[in-house]
Formats: sequence, C-alpha cells, structure tokens
Amino acid sequence: MLVNDTGTGLSIFQTSPPAHGSATISGGAITYTPSAGFAGTDSFSYTIRDSFGQSASATVTVTVTVTVTVTAVPINPPGLSAVDDAVSTVAGNPVTINVLTNDTGTGLDIIQVSRPAHGSATTSGGAITYTPSAGFTGTDSFTYTIGDSFSQTATATVTVTVNPPGLNAVDDAATTQARTPVTIPVLTNDVGAGLTITQVGAPAHGSAVASAGGAITYTPAPNFTGADAFTYTITDGFSADSATVRVTVIAPALDAVDDAATTQSRIPVTIQNTGHDPGAGQ
Repeated sequence: MLVNDTGTGLSIFQTSPPAHGSATISGGAITYTPSAGFAGTDSFSYTIRDSFGQSASATVTVTVTVTVTVTAVPINPPGLSAVDDAVSTVAGNPVTINVLTNDTGTGLDIIQVSRPAHGSATTSGGAITYTPSAGFTGTDSFTYTIGDSFSQTATATVTVTVNPPGLNAVDDAATTQARTPVTIPVLTNDVGAGLTITQVGAPAHGSAVASAGGAITYTPAPNFTGADAFTYTITDGFSADSATVRVTVIAPALDAVDDAATTQSRIPVTIQNTGHDPGAGQ
C-alpha cells in the first residue's frame, strides 16, 4: 500500500472495515479477504503516519470477480452404418441400386465408388447404376463409401448377378407343293436377342438348309407328298434352344388341258396327252 504514498518513516496504523470482507494490516501491506460468495466492488480506508507524527488517509477500492471453470464434454455423433446390397440383371441391361435405402446415419452422401471388374458403376444422387460389360454373365461386385454430416465414413459392398437373356425356340409349320422348295423364317417367332441358327436336323423326306436372314429352306424329295419334319437349334451367344418345323407337302392341282394334233387322211397319229397337264406323277 505504501508504494505510491510519500513521506518519511511511513507506517500503516489503522484501517476501516470493508462492507463485504475484511482488511488486515501486515507490515506495509493490507490483506483484503472478500466475504464468501461476494462478487462486485468493495472499499475501505487506511491511515498512515510518518516519523514526524503526521497522518493521512486514503481509500482502497477492490473489485471482486467470479471465475467460472467450463469443462467441455464431448458429444458422440449418431451411429453410421453402410449395409451390403445384392441385385440381379440381364446381360446387356443396366440396373440402378438405391444403396442408401438400407444404410443408417444423418445427412448421408455417396462419396466414392470402386470400379467393378466386369462393368461400370456411376452415382446419381443416392443411387448407383451398374452396367455390365458387353457379353458378360456371372457375378460382379463393387464397393461404395458413404459420409455423414459428422464427417464419419463407412463402406459396403454391392454384389450383382448378371443372368443370360431369356431364350425360347418356338415350333414352326409350313406347307408346300411336291417338288417345290419352301423358305421358312424360323427366327420370326423365337424369343431372344442376337439369335443365330447353329444346327439344322435332317428331315426324313427331303433336305433342310439354313439360309440368310435366319431362315431355313426345305426341299421335299422327288414325288414325295405328306408330312415331314426337322429340328433346328438357335443360340443367343449365352445359351441354346431347339424347336421343330413341321412341313406338309401336298400334291399339285390336277388339270387336264385340251390337246390338238394334225394328221393326213387315213394316217394314224399318237397324241401324248399328259405332257403338259399339271399334277403329280408327270
């Protein structure tokens, strides 16, 4: 207290009591102790005396503040979970997987997708579209990573089964006349993509040969009429199927055509009257 006071042989010999605490003299200093729980401004006076017996008084103002200690308690973010998915598609057909549907978390986004071995995977919003490579069938997979609004991440796997496209060879029927070939477009009613004829069976009463455009040409044996049949096999590049073609061979229509001949009087003439008449057995 005496540091800023002036005089010779100074000493503190008296203090007044503060309103909200206590003040005690200790040598050339005064110790102020605030009352329990008090915060604010308090004051007291003190009197000094010098070696000549002179005295003087001054006031001490004390500001008491409260110290608050705050302990931060960490808040655990909600759980995040990426759940595996499994889908199927047909060869050559993309499939869209809504991968976030079964995942849990807050503010989920897809932040990364790995490359599948046999196709491609692209993101759009909360979904991933998988496109199989041309000609691929079997099982493929890829991973994806999600993030939430708390910067947490999680990864899951999507397994895709790529099935061969549907294939169905459907039976056919055709009709032709004896000794007349007929071309049958057998692929017209068959089901599948990219179909080709790989094999044609031998009919019992004629021949059958695959021709351009997915057709088969059947030629009946000479003078044969009746029912005949043969099988054929198709493929779509993934699997094969067979069907039967039934052919009815009918006799041509019979029509007698007028004839004419010339001869001399009393001279016989032979007329070949079947040379131009249509019909079987000519």
